[in-house]
Amino acid sequence: MLEKFHNNLTLYTLAFRCKMSLDRFPFLYTNALKFHRRNDKEAYQDVVTNLTEIVIDGYPRSANSFALAAFKSAQKKNYSIATHVHTSSQIVMACRYKVPTLVLIRKPSDAVVSHKSLSLEINDGDKSLRKIPLSLYLKAYIQFYSLIYPYRDRFVLGKFEQVTTDFSSVIREINSRFSTSFTVFEHISDNVQHIFDNSGFHLSPSRKRNSYKKEVYEELSDFPELLSRAEQVYQRFL
Repeated sequence: MLEKFHNNLTLYTLAFRCKMSLDRFPFLYTNALKFHRRNDKEAYQDVVTNLTEIVIDGYPRSANSFALAAFKSAQKKNYSIATHVHTSSQIVMACRYKVPTLVLIRKPSDAVVSHKSLSLEINDGDKSLRKIPLSLYLKAYIQFYSLIYPYRDRFVLGKFEQVTTDFSSVIREINSRFSTSFTVFEHISDNVQHIFDNSGFHLSPSRKRNSYKKEVYEELSDFPELLSRAEQVYQRFL
């Protein structure tokens, strides 16, 4: 949901809600997504199938891009990776297919604020996008992790702090859990800098995004009950 957005608050909100509703039906959602992406080979491969070799996914802004880049940079071969779908359906179907799966998770307040702030950055602070209530982002976060919670023993959980400081241990845990032999990422400063230098702007901090974060963090105070629910979901996984 980070694509360019053009002044249509109702359409964007409707799409947000429709995505959440459809996400409750994993088989239907993933197949609909594959049909939608059928003419884009790269995007099609991002959706899990029974031939996928590993899934790396989570709620947006939870170190998804860093984990993917770090994983790929360490491997000696190209694996079929399903990633960046950002829906619970992706995780549920991965578990059903018994595909090695890494689920990224971040503290809800930081994840939703960063998600909306990046959207604002991409769309130059669009006024209509500013009006999308942060409650929608919080509800999406709650739904994502609530729907995958019953499958928590079938995937490896990668906390934002661990992924961004010690991704080596995450890959070791994946190998141990799934009896795989993925090459372990050497989490040293040179390797990390290489990832930031060769990835999109969204991976690195930006002054413009930080300016949006200030106003979005203030919006959190408008939804104390939803934030509390999101934090409870987060703590269940910890």
